[in-house]
Amino acid sequence: MKKWRKIRTATGAVAVLLFIFSLALPVACAISASINPPKVTIKAEYLQDVERSIQVENSGGKEITVSLMGDVKGVELEFGANDFALSPGGSKDVPIVFKITQQGYFGGEIAVKISEVGAGEGRIAPSIRFPCAVAIDATDAVTPASTPSSSPTPFHTTEGKEAIFGSLIYVVIVIVIVIAIVSLGLYAKFGRRR
Repeated sequence: MKKWRKIRTATGAVAVLLFIFSLALPVACAISASINPPKVTIKAEYLQDVERSIQVENSGGKEITVSLMGDVKGVELEFGANDFALSPGGSKDVPIVFKITQQGYFGGEIAVKISEVGAGEGRIAPSIRFPCAVAIDATDAVTPASTPSSSPTPFHTTEGKEAIFGSLIYVVIVIVIVIAIVSLGLYAKFGRRR
């Protein structure tokens, strides 16, 4: 009799957890995007303007707002487009002008932040921030490239930068919890046999 009570309790706990995660899952699955390329590398002469672009693609099911911010030492950034909306399945190439103001090896990142359109209307909505690594090798036009005075900044990037923010994480969490609870229930029923 106690074994059946434990199994019913475990089954009830699984049902409650699945219900809670089923309520949270649509919110987490609402937005996703990708950026390409995941890293921008520039080798140019000092005081030169270099133009590159990154593509932002809305791979989710809701309209998103995209904002770009940059922090790269020795470089001034100008974004051709910023704070724009993308419909589901849409993509946009964003031109970026890198105005190189110093010599040497520099690193930093361009932060691409996406959030659901209409998120500021009195409710909290998820947002995702993608780092796009930037590496700059600025040389003097007169002298050939020599050993730099400062060492390059290390980068930590993941190729592809595809982010399906909530859905994958929540699915994995739900699967792990379900497996754990079912395992406990089966252990309670069959694990104590000798």
